[in-house]
Amino acid sequence: MLINMVNKDLFANHWTRKEQKPTDAAASMARSAPPTAPVAVAAKPTRATGDWPLLTSALVVCRECLPAGGGSLPHVTRQIDAFLDTFSRKEALAAACQRGDSVRALFYLFARDPRPFRQEMVRGAARGGHIHALQWLTEHDDGSGEWDLWKDYSFSPMDEAAKFGHFEAVRWLHENIADSHSWRAMNWAAQNGHLELLQWLHDTRQDLCADYAMDFAAANGHLEVVQWLHVNRQEGCTTWAMDGAAQNGHLEVMQWLHANRKEGCTEVAIEGAVARGHLEMVRWLLQIARSKDERQWWELARSAAARSDHREITKWLDRDPADDEVVELAHTRRIPNMAKELLARVGGSGGGRLSFSRNAGRWRLNPSTSFDNAVLREMPVDPEPQNFVRSAVVGACFSRITPTPIASPELVIASQAPLALAGIELLEEAEGAEHAETQPLASLVPFLAGNALLNGSEPAAQCYCGHQFGFFSGQLGDGAAVYLGEVVHEDGLDRWELQLKGSGLTPYSRTADGRKVLRSTLREFLCSEHMHALGVPTTRAGSVVLSRETQVLRDVFYDGHAAMEPTAVVTRIARSFLRFGSFEIFKDTDKVTGLAGPSAQLEDKPDRLRQMLDFTIRQYFLEIEGDGDDPTKYERFFAEVVRRTAKLAAKWQALGFCHGVLNTDNMSILGDTLDYGPFGFMEHFDPKYACNTSDHTGRYRYEAQPEICKWNCGVLADQLELVVPRDRLEPGFVAFDGVYEGEYMRLMRQKLGLTRREGGGDEDEELVDALLNVLTRTGADFTCVFRCLSSLNAFDSVEIRDQAVNTLVGLSETLEQQKRKLEATSGGLSAEQYEMVELLLKESPARARQYGITPELFVQMTAQRKAKAALDATTDTQRLETVRTAWRDWIAVYIARVQRDGDAENEEKRLNQMRRANPVFVLRNHVAQTAIDLAHEGDYAGVQHIFDLLMHPFDEPLDEDDRRFARPQDPSTAPLCVSCSS
Repeated sequence: MLINMVNKDLFANHWTRKEQKPTDAAASMARSAPPTAPVAVAAKPTRATGDWPLLTSALVVCRECLPAGGGSLPHVTRQIDAFLDTFSRKEALAAACQRGDSVRALFYLFARDPRPFRQEMVRGAARGGHIHALQWLTEHDDGSGEWDLWKDYSFSPMDEAAKFGHFEAVRWLHENIADSHSWRAMNWAAQNGHLELLQWLHDTRQDLCADYAMDFAAANGHLEVVQWLHVNRQEGCTTWAMDGAAQNGHLEVMQWLHANRKEGCTEVAIEGAVARGHLEMVRWLLQIARSKDERQWWELARSAAARSDHREITKWLDRDPADDEVVELAHTRRIPNMAKELLARVGGSGGGRLSFSRNAGRWRLNPSTSFDNAVLREMPVDPEPQNFVRSAVVGACFSRITPTPIASPELVIASQAPLALAGIELLEEAEGAEHAETQPLASLVPFLAGNALLNGSEPAAQCYCGHQFGFFSGQLGDGAAVYLGEVVHEDGLDRWELQLKGSGLTPYSRTADGRKVLRSTLREFLCSEHMHALGVPTTRAGSVVLSRETQVLRDVFYDGHAAMEPTAVVTRIARSFLRFGSFEIFKDTDKVTGLAGPSAQLEDKPDRLRQMLDFTIRQYFLEIEGDGDDPTKYERFFAEVVRRTAKLAAKWQALGFCHGVLNTDNMSILGDTLDYGPFGFMEHFDPKYACNTSDHTGRYRYEAQPEICKWNCGVLADQLELVVPRDRLEPGFVAFDGVYEGEYMRLMRQKLGLTRREGGGDEDEELVDALLNVLTRTGADFTCVFRCLSSLNAFDSVEIRDQAVNTLVGLSETLEQQKRKLEATSGGLSAEQYEMVELLLKESPARARQYGITPELFVQMTAQRKAKAALDATTDTQRLETVRTAWRDWIAVYIARVQRDGDAENEEKRLNQMRRANPVFVLRNHVAQTAIDLAHEGDYAGVQHIFDLLMHPFDEPLDEDDRRFARPQDPSTAPLCVSCSS
């Protein structure tokens, strides 16, 4: 019956239209573009099947019967064999490869046409991103074909996979197919907005080029990709970047390119914007044209309008130009003082990039997004309907709750891009007026505060445990954070978890109140987005909402000086907030602390852990998913978590970032920076820098972060032993060091502009070690030193080099600063107290240990006393000369290294690359505190301005007054301290 229902003509017609026709927009763009310009083509949905219908009974049976065990249906297969002709057999197998049909289905079709494999099968499997199909093809190709299946082709499998964003398929091809070549992988990744894939190709495939990548990304509106390419690649862009962005109406991309690039645009931009009816783009372009006195653009616009049917544009062009606003529509990254004053008069935000006005903006829900809360559907959920604090929530990963409202919430700041990931679009008043479904921005605030819920939200709190400061602490969980749901975009793959932090009590609040205060939420907001701008994997932050009426009691330094503070709520967005501690809920009673996970006593806990792992792999690690019964998937999952964690730690170290609380409950399973508490960016270099005043032992100090991250991976391995023997996890675990060291040296070479790609490994490591040694001895500012080196031309005169040395000396700690720091770390023991400690340790070691005094601590105290004595015997002049000599000697070695592998002609290019790797701005504690003080005073425009600086960390400030935010804290002021209080 199935066979009689199949129309063979349909089959034949289908294969005459394999490739999608370009969209009208793409076709129009192609006609208007110069011959060499890239064409913006809409990305095909990653797992779309609409272009591969089930056209034959063979495909119906393979898809519907075989996976269910119906492989032995002789009466059906006989009819299939009679029905399939030679043409349809080979096309069916190629189609099965692209669809990613099961291995059983591939075998079934191959058995009916066991002739040599063809390139269409490779192309199909690569396009679909189906690793199991690619692997099957490699395993069963006997080499009898007319061509080499992988090498002698007119296309690139890697390009095909990259075109549709199949990151893991690209990685598989790179790792498993010798000499896997690519012509356009980077361009495809950029064109379709696949930033993570683009970054991986940049790091891994140094043979690839990205000649038109920025053009493609700009034409398709991928601003983050454009920004990343600007910072990390040399190719730059052509005028087509702005021309394409203008034709497609990507105003924010245009504004950014105008502010950051010099290529400009051509007449194609204004003509295309008019032809396609992008009024705001036309207005912006013509305001820029007026500022440059390019009056011919007005004539071009009127001529294009006469040929189109866009009456709004025609009407606007015919009005009196004198009616225009004086202020441009945010075409600069940061706004000079005069523009700030003008904005204040017209009610603008006063911030840098006016992507929306906090007071006058509008918002809407993206109609192509919806909630699909898979984590609650597929992970164990607490059956208790009431929200009250409990010490042990057994057998559950999540508990359903309801956020607690705050009084009179007000919006402090919002970030447009991460909210868009969650389906919330922020619009300017004028832009919002074009959409009937938009609402005033004030109506969004209750949702951001937790006072109201978006349709489809299912608030819940996650249950997890954790090792805190090295000791298992039992059940922890989301004590103040609330999962709202998972927002899925129309392709079904772009999924983001939306969360509120500080919205009230949960079952996991323990003795706390479920609230957060302004200082902690604003710090988390600023640092989350800043780290993203720096290129570090991180959770995102969408907004901060404040209530001055709902207040809570907090003791900032746990010293008895508690005070009332206003509450605040921060919106967080991530692909997932699952963490190492999520898998510790089954941990047996700890021998040291006597605590156990809440689900430790469940008899079926191995099955429950498998359920959690299977969901995590299926949802967030598609490259590992494979067949459901793959016996190695848990080991591969663990190895991937270790790899991501190692690379993340390397990025922290290269930036001088200190997390502060690297407990296992603060370690993301996805390798993102998670939970910004008492973090710090190092100023005056000290490898023992501990940013958290609550970290009395220095466990989470800067130099220890990589080893702590590895230790946490070991804790995760301990939990996975419930379902995987430890010896099978060990290879993934021991790989940490190699991954970390390789990534760290790659980043340090970028920061130092060491461009040689082969050899020099040991030499470069010695150079980096020597630099860290000089930084330690001089106490120079970590960020400023690397930025200074980014301006040091290795081929300039000796006099210029000496000026650089003087600058580095000025960035180093003074003698007084060194003494003050040593005094603070040594505890300020007098000679008599030191002798008493020494005597106690000799005569009563057990009693000394009760006071926390160990032989190791005494050795450290002795070293500090010797260092202090040496400083006391040093004069300011001697200290200055010591510092100068240290920098002069290292600079000489560094210059020689650069000169040997470089040349004067390409030196400026090298320095530009360094400037894109070494930020001007990092979120120093004094910068964060300034933003907090401004927010307390209600100066949200000032907060926005600081935020804008942090979102452009590699740009030199336009306003000299902003340079104070790029320097270490004034040494004459009291040092700022941060703790776990939030």
